[in-house]
Order: sequence, then structure tokens, then C-alpha cells
Amino acid sequence: MDQEVELADIAPGVELATRLMAITTADIHEDYDVLEVVAAWDRMIAWAHAGQLAAVADFARRPWSIGETPDAARAKHGPLGSVRRSNPDDEIAARLSISSGSAEFRLGLALELTELQATAAALATGQIDVQKAHSIADGCRHLDPVTATEVEAIVLARAGDQTNAQLKKAVRKAAITADPVAAQKRHVAAKNERGVWLTPLDDGMAEVRAVMAAADALKVYNVLSAAALSAKLAGGEARNTAQLRADFLLAPFDEAIATGELSGVVPTKLAFGSRGCGEANVTVPASVIMGVSNVPGELTGYGAITAEVSKELARDRVMRRIVTNPVDGSFLAADTATYRPSAVLRRHVQLRDGTCRFKTCDLPSLVCALDHSKRHPDGRTCEGNMGPFCERHHIFKHLLDGVLAHLKQPNPGTFVWTMPTGHVYTTTPPAIGPPIKDEKHAAPAIDWNEPPPF
Repeated sequence: MDQEVELADIAPGVELATRLMAITTADIHEDYDVLEVVAAWDRMIAWAHAGQLAAVADFARRPWSIGETPDAARAKHGPLGSVRRSNPDDEIAARLSISSGSAEFRLGLALELTELQATAAALATGQIDVQKAHSIADGCRHLDPVTATEVEAIVLARAGDQTNAQLKKAVRKAAITADPVAAQKRHVAAKNERGVWLTPLDDGMAEVRAVMAAADALKVYNVLSAAALSAKLAGGEARNTAQLRADFLLAPFDEAIATGELSGVVPTKLAFGSRGCGEANVTVPASVIMGVSNVPGELTGYGAITAEVSKELARDRVMRRIVTNPVDGSFLAADTATYRPSAVLRRHVQLRDGTCRFKTCDLPSLVCALDHSKRHPDGRTCEGNMGPFCERHHIFKHLLDGVLAHLKQPNPGTFVWTMPTGHVYTTTPPAIGPPIKDEKHAAPAIDWNEPPPF
């Protein structure tokens, strides 16, 4: 590389960015030099992360200051590393179009790095990346400031030459050595963060992720493995061990849907009853019902599925068909045979909106609370003044009401959020079915006596 100064010798910043922008790797002959360009960009990414996290920490210490003069607002700023603002992560999530969980992660790391100054400096100079910075911060979270600084110094010495997995091990070992009591506190805190999450995958599949104490996780795995081995030893079993584990994991939940009760040491009734948990909401474009297209449907809480998957679900579940306009994908109607009369409005709004109406929240509307956009009794209880909100954003919505920021619903299903910063975000009714271009198939007459799924 024809450079007066090697890229590795330039600290990340404006000079390095300018140098990199002038380089076309296709014109570089030596592979060594191309890899140095890759490494230089990696340092720039770390530098950018450090800058953004510093800005996040500064944003969090500024309380809402609507209508105040700059000097009055500045006088209320908290120290760097404090949180004086209500729900700063939700404001960040809306501005960056990321989930509130992702914004909360960035906020937490930003605040921790105001205390771990050596780690923050290592990130800003590109010695470590943001994942490694998080690993160090996470390992030092329950340590007192002096011990945290000691652990930080020990692990940073080699962090640049380690993988993130290796660094995590080093941090864990150093933290336990430095303070065994804090290590036990971390274990207790981690147990409190146990949970189960669902992640959609491709091809009509999904991943159920469970985080629990190591001994409990091993217990689940060993029981499933023993059941799979027993099935194999019995003979005539074509499924492999991994498939058997998955099928045996599902078995008690199929039983719960059939009985309305989850078995265990303390049998527990299902909150929605067996019918509610086994029920599947599947969107179907009207053009599919008419037999003129074969576009995919959508399973609520998962995403797009093929028509064949819809039919497979119909064989062992209660199906509620949701019919959509094939031109724009908007909600037309839903099967009403399973509705309770008092739930018609609730079901209509839930199916219309699909998810929590905060800009970046994907929590299904079926598990959200319905709330008035304009407070009752001034606002009517009707579809044009109701929307689903998860617990977090339900609370945030009411917080906004008290600071001259607000949420409005100018048209049914259209929500306009005005933030304390003055940023305005609009969410509109989602296209819950795939649109087609031929308008002659829009809003056809539908025979609701036709059995599901189509």
C-alpha cells in the first residue's frame, strides 16, 4: 500500500476516515494491505460506537424540559452516568427505529462506560469492539468501583487479542477471584432474568429460547434425551434424536391445550383456556378465497406461511380467518363465530392494529391492553379512539400526557406520537395481508359459511 503512514498507526477518527474513504481495495495488489483496511474500518466502527454511547449517556441525564429556557433546562442536568429523563430508551428507539430492548441495551452500556473509563477509552481508540466493551461492563456490574477498576485493568491487557468468548471467560474468572460474594450476587441476578422467548425462523419454523439456571436446563435436556433414547431402543423409530427431543418437548403443551391445564408439581389452569391457546389467527387475502391467487397467508405472532401450512394448522386447531383487501392488504373482516358479544370492539381493534402501536414495538396486540388515545370520558370508547399498547408503552403514553407531549389518533388505526424533544412519529394500520395489483379482486363478497381455513 502506497501510504506514508501505515493505517495501523493512525488512531480512529477524522484522519483515518478520510484516508479510508480515498482507498479502493480493488486497486490494492497485496492481500496483507487489504486486510489492514478491514482492520482499520473495524477500529472506526468501535470509535463510532464510543461516540454514540457517549451521546446516549448525555441524553439520559437531561430531564424533559418542554417550555423551559436553555439555561433553566441546563441547570437541571444530572451528572454524566445518571438518568434524569423519563423513558430515554423509548425516545431513542423511536428515533433510530430499533426495539425498546435494543435501545435499553445501548443505554445500559452507555451508563456503565461512564464508570469504566478505561474500557470506554479502549473502545474509542479501537482496541476493543462494542461486544467486548459490553462483556467487560457486564462482568463488572456487581463489583464495587475499586474492584471493578482492578478487574478492568486485568482483562484489558489482553482483550484486544482475544475473542469475545475468551474475554468473557477472563472477566468471569477475574471477577470471581476479586470478589466471590459479588459473583454469587451475579448468579442470583441472572436467575431473576430467566425467561422464554419466541423467534420466527424461515420456512414455517420458529425457535423457542429458554434461559434458566444451568442445573434446570440440564435437567430438561437430560429428560428429553432419555425419552428420545427410549424411543430409539423400542425400535421402528425413523426420527433422529434431535427431532425426538423437539417432539417430546412439545408433548406436554399439546396435552395442556387439550385439557386446559398445564401439568406439573402444581397444575396450573391456562388463563385463556385451552381453546384460546390452541387458536390460530390466519390472515387470508380475499383473492385466495376466490381462487385467483396463491399468495402466502400470515399466522399471527409468527409471520408469513404458505397455504399448505395454513391447512395443516386447521386440522388440529381452532382457526379464525382474517380476510384482507388484496389491493392494499388492509383489514376487511374476521370470522365472528368465536366472538363473545362484549369482545367485538376489542377483537376488531386487535386485528386491525396487529401489534402494540408504539413505533418500534412488535408485541402482538392480542396480549396488549386496549387504551383510549384521548382519555376517557372526554374520548369515546370506539374504534377511532382505541389502540393496543404493551405495559411498557401504555405507561409511557400516560407519561407523555403530563409533559405536553401526546399521542393522537386522527384516523382509526393511525397513531401520531409527539415526543418531548419535538420529534413526531406516525404509525399506520399495517397491511396484514399481501396486496396484489389487480383491483377487480378487491373487497369481494365473502361466504362466511365456508369452513376454515379458506
